[in-house]
Amino acid sequence: MVSRTPDDWNDHAMLDDDLNGFLAILDESPMGISMSRRRDGVIIYVNRRFADLMGDARERFVGTPARQYFSDAGQHAEIVRSLKRDGGLDNVDMAFQRMDGAPIWALLTIRAAVLNGEAVNLAWISDIGERRQSEAQLRRLSMAVEQAPVTVMVTGRDGLIEYVNRAFCRITGFSAGEAIGQNPRLLKSGQVPDEVYRAMWSTLSAGGMWQGELCNRKKDGGLYWEYATISPVRDGSGVITHFLAVKEDITLRKEYESRLRHQASHDALTGLPTRALASDRLWQAIAAAGRSGNMIVVMLVVLDGLDKVNNSLGFKAGDAAIVAFAQRLQALVRHSDTLARLGGNEFLIVVGDIGAPAVAEISALRILDDCRKSYPIDGRNISLAARIGMTVYPSDGADPSVLIRNAHAASLRSEERGGNNFRFFTPRMDEEAQARLRIESGLQSAIERNELDVFYQPIVAAGSREIIGAEALMRWSHPEMGAIAPDRFIPIAESSDLIVPLSNWLLRRACKDARRWRQTLTHFKLAVNFSPRQFRHSDLVQTIVDIMEAEGLPRDCLEVEVTERLLMGESGNAKIILDTMKGFDISISIDDFGTGYSSLSYLQNYQFDTLKIDRSFVREVDVSASARSLACAIIEMARALSMDVVAEGVETREQETILTELGCQSMQGYLFGRPMPAGAFDVLMDR
Repeated sequence: MVSRTPDDWNDHAMLDDDLNGFLAILDESPMGISMSRRRDGVIIYVNRRFADLMGDARERFVGTPARQYFSDAGQHAEIVRSLKRDGGLDNVDMAFQRMDGAPIWALLTIRAAVLNGEAVNLAWISDIGERRQSEAQLRRLSMAVEQAPVTVMVTGRDGLIEYVNRAFCRITGFSAGEAIGQNPRLLKSGQVPDEVYRAMWSTLSAGGMWQGELCNRKKDGGLYWEYATISPVRDGSGVITHFLAVKEDITLRKEYESRLRHQASHDALTGLPTRALASDRLWQAIAAAGRSGNMIVVMLVVLDGLDKVNNSLGFKAGDAAIVAFAQRLQALVRHSDTLARLGGNEFLIVVGDIGAPAVAEISALRILDDCRKSYPIDGRNISLAARIGMTVYPSDGADPSVLIRNAHAASLRSEERGGNNFRFFTPRMDEEAQARLRIESGLQSAIERNELDVFYQPIVAAGSREIIGAEALMRWSHPEMGAIAPDRFIPIAESSDLIVPLSNWLLRRACKDARRWRQTLTHFKLAVNFSPRQFRHSDLVQTIVDIMEAEGLPRDCLEVEVTERLLMGESGNAKIILDTMKGFDISISIDDFGTGYSSLSYLQNYQFDTLKIDRSFVREVDVSASARSLACAIIEMARALSMDVVAEGVETREQETILTELGCQSMQGYLFGRPMPAGAFDVLMDR
């Protein structure tokens, strides 16, 4: 057989003895091939590939007009005109219609030929559906990048900018022409330490991804904050060719967080520190007094008569009275003392580093004397009174919460004497102080007397209610006082180092039980609460690891639960310890989320695995639209931060259904099981 090219078939007739061999070659072609008579367009031959592409047996096509397989009749007419005009067609994208009606895109080439004396059109088609899908996907991706609300920048390995999207131009003020070819240093503000940039390029050069916050400068000189994710881009052989930077403008968020931090630590009305900040400063004063051997006096000053002002002149006048009183207190305390507003009509003064309580007594007398003077409010002279309760460190306590509570108890006792007086705290002021001593004493030997037990509350997967873990909870049954609620003895244990041996005992006992349940459920998680007091001990992580190894429980089975109180009080040390836990594959969850201060900043700065929605948010999720919206916002925020979500305090099916629909992954509450002994939990696991 004579070998011919497609162009040869325009001018040469196919010899009869070539036909069988020629058709055999066409049948082996990876391209779809058809022949149709030029005079009427009727198909006289198709190869196997053509039949496969068009979705039917070969014989079904022979005798049918070729035009019926074109999706657009106008396309076919244009092809006929091209054939008459040019004698052929080269590599044209064309839409065809399969026999089942489905569309198919193919690259079409047509050549004229003569077969057994008959003028025919020989057509080749190759499937380009995947190519068109890729092109469409690339167009969509390009449009998405251009319209994305975040800035996108691509640089070469040399660091020079090769591409920026519209958001970059809008946020920075630089046009694409001004940015392309420049080094990203054109955005440098001088507000970011050089070591941050060194760490960034060290990570990227090693092939890693860098994430962090940057303060940059716009074209007009204005500063803005952005959260950047910068990744290397590799070619098919794995060689880094470019760097991709995706950055979110977080300027408003940073400003909002700054306001939140200030609002969380300072009273909006008076500008004074709030309880949280006052507690932190009291901790500092206690540390200083511990080194010097001096005393601290905590004074709780209560402004009396405020209700009369509110009732007679309105709350605006009452606020003015509070501000005036705060200003007088500021003028009377020492610069080294802390003055805070606890809320309402209560103010706290921390008088630190004194040799005797008499120093604070003199300050209290000055405050009471000044309070007797009238206050000019709304053109009237208002008379108010004050009472002061005082407590002394170290004789009355060594914990801010205890000292503040003692001062409050003393202020209540001073109320019995009438206005404008003060009183020091004594352990005999109320039964609660005595009960506290009994509880603290009993806790010291509770382990030896086998009075403690560990109860477990199941944590279930949303929807299926499959048990996926449990929270370990300490229970205490005293031989004389009976069952003592955790909210009574845990705070007392936390005010001293008693919480450390108690927590170690609980962890050891819980690990024994969890090892048994882990054999049944390989992904079982044991959640254990850890007190801020424990984070004062630098060997906390090693203690945890040693206990788990001794009990044969894998480290990834444990989830350490902490509250925002830990992060507020000792954030520096806490972060180091929490990061170390992460390095040992121990999960970390933030408990009672949203009940403390600056929650957003904590989620950003700490690597939490799980967020536990406090029961106060769950309680009304089935009856309050605002509660549902808040729960939804928390879940979405956690999801954006790649955190699992556990809803606490789920008690009704309605709450379960709503939280599941909102995307909550796990739940805990009386609906699924109350805290129970290990034996009862064994039965639950065996069901």
